[in-house]
Amino acid sequence: MMQREPSIATQNRYRPDIDGLRALAVTAVILYHAKILGFPGGFVGVDVFFVISGFLITGILARSFAGGTFSLLEFYERRARRILPALFAMVLCVLATAPFFIRPWDLAAIGRSIKYVATSTANVDFYHRLGDYSGDDASLTALLHMWSLSVEEQFYIVTPLLWLILCKFTRNPSHWLKLFVVLALASFAGNLWMLPRDSSACFFLLPYRAWELAAGGLLALMPLPTLRGSTARILGTVGLGMILWAIFRFNHDTPFPGPWALLPCLGAVLVITSGLTSTPVLPTRILQARPLVFVGLISYSLYLIHWPVLVFANYRAQYLGTELGGWMKVVLILFMFVLGWLSWRYVERPFRHSEVWTRRRTFTFAWISIVAMFGLGYFYQKTSLFLNLLPVEARAMAEAAFSNKDKVKEPLSSPGVDQPHRFGSPDVEPDTALWGDSHAAALSFPLHELALSRNRSFVFYGRSGNPPVKGIVCAPGLKGIAKAKYNTEVFEALVKNKKIRNVVLVGRWACYTEGHTSAYGPAERTAVTGGCIQLPGNPPPGSEEVRSTFARAVEDTVKGLVEAGKTVYLVYPVPETAYLVPQVLANEVIEGRDPAKFTVPAQKIYYERTGPMISILDAITEREGVVRIRPEEKLIDQGNIRLMNEGKPFYFDDDHLTLDGGRYIMPLFEQIFQ
Repeated sequence: MMQREPSIATQNRYRPDIDGLRALAVTAVILYHAKILGFPGGFVGVDVFFVISGFLITGILARSFAGGTFSLLEFYERRARRILPALFAMVLCVLATAPFFIRPWDLAAIGRSIKYVATSTANVDFYHRLGDYSGDDASLTALLHMWSLSVEEQFYIVTPLLWLILCKFTRNPSHWLKLFVVLALASFAGNLWMLPRDSSACFFLLPYRAWELAAGGLLALMPLPTLRGSTARILGTVGLGMILWAIFRFNHDTPFPGPWALLPCLGAVLVITSGLTSTPVLPTRILQARPLVFVGLISYSLYLIHWPVLVFANYRAQYLGTELGGWMKVVLILFMFVLGWLSWRYVERPFRHSEVWTRRRTFTFAWISIVAMFGLGYFYQKTSLFLNLLPVEARAMAEAAFSNKDKVKEPLSSPGVDQPHRFGSPDVEPDTALWGDSHAAALSFPLHELALSRNRSFVFYGRSGNPPVKGIVCAPGLKGIAKAKYNTEVFEALVKNKKIRNVVLVGRWACYTEGHTSAYGPAERTAVTGGCIQLPGNPPPGSEEVRSTFARAVEDTVKGLVEAGKTVYLVYPVPETAYLVPQVLANEVIEGRDPAKFTVPAQKIYYERTGPMISILDAITEREGVVRIRPEEKLIDQGNIRLMNEGKPFYFDDDHLTLDGGRYIMPLFEQIFQ
């Protein structure tokens, strides 16, 4: 007979099979991140972790609330003991070792990440930083894996507070169950609605991941029977099969985390449920195997350390021009396990179980570690110490990566069409508009200097990753809709403004039809979202449908501006390089090579890749009022893209011009202010 119990949450016993499930999850994640063949869906290990966390934390809360022993301070004390010591140790290790593996110009990004890790908002930071075509390189972001820990920490903060509020009205456990049902359904519905609109938000942010944690919470709260052996065996086998199917069959093309995320999450729910037997069945016995339980015990420390190890190794390999081989990956994985065990044995366990750590000492340590992480992160982000250790010539090259970024961000931060940034002489009414994306913003300050010298002024309209073209959507989801609306408003404002006689259109044109430069160099090989325009059916970058749609939109935009009496200066593409130019040139100096001899042939990256877009611009109807400006006339020399002049790099990344690069091509723009 099956014996019904109040809920799984009433069981306050150690479950070694859950540690075995942790081992499966963390192993899948590591093999996926290490790019071991055969595990394309290993990323679902994180979803299994979410279910486990929801189950265990909700069980703790339910038992303490039901017994009238709940203490918010005690709950946060236990979370601090569990999370912070190993996290703080990992952060210190990363900060201590990063200067030996990471070039100085990339250490600032690590510092920035650590600040957000300290405040449990790393997922929000990565959503904003990695969510558009100019985002950081994900594979070389040393703390990227901390997004999932931030999601869990936010869950730990919010859930007990919700329960405290609910207990003001009722202490009936069934109401807690109903609350979790509502939260799970609302979160899952929001996930389904948002996935086609903004998949990055669904991936990184708690509101769209909460249903996975709530699934484990529901399991902890539901009244369930003690299962018969045959029933438990079926549930456990099916659950493991669902998780393994996702690990082996999912890949980057799987819409995630959408409906497909139900497979590993429900699989984890079934596996946990199958442990409700007096005698363990086969799936449970497999997960209770001592090697798996051991890996499960160290899984938290192992997860913390595995990604920085891979990032440091991949970073060095990239600069050496090699890739990590199979044997090297095996060695790295073994090294991760050693570090994970050391962290568990000498950091996790002492802090979790030592009676020396009173509540007062625990909270004191927690605040000190949070403040220390934030302060160290700020120092690494802002200091020039590491750059100053470079040879003078290498430092000059590397500093170009930061030379123009603030000046690019400033005009792009305009609150709206009615408040554009103004450049040039403050005493002269603007008669020119610069409209475009971040490529236009990169030219705004050199153009400002040119306008000042001619006693003229202009206004800037633009958004990052948004071409100066009306009638197209250039980003997925709500971001794309907002950008398209902005372009329509800019076009209408320019048409109506009789004082604006010249409109300068600048864009990273080829990116909107051809996508990223991943086939031509390392700069964008791991870009997470495309700059290509969005069309029904999602035709790929470079398709005829994409090119023809964009061509019509450009033609309509130019035609509309000319018919409104404007002179349109159509600025052709700035040659892209597919290399992070300041870093590459600085590395040439560090390695003892002449940076001037590093070349990027223009044939493929410009003439072939950009060729279709050049043809589109060439096909714009020749009419009075259209003037063409071609930066390649100055930036391509003897078949190579000009990367520097007199020791000064022309690019601050792979495609945006520095101030020196912008000034170098300004003679082409003098005609605007004549």
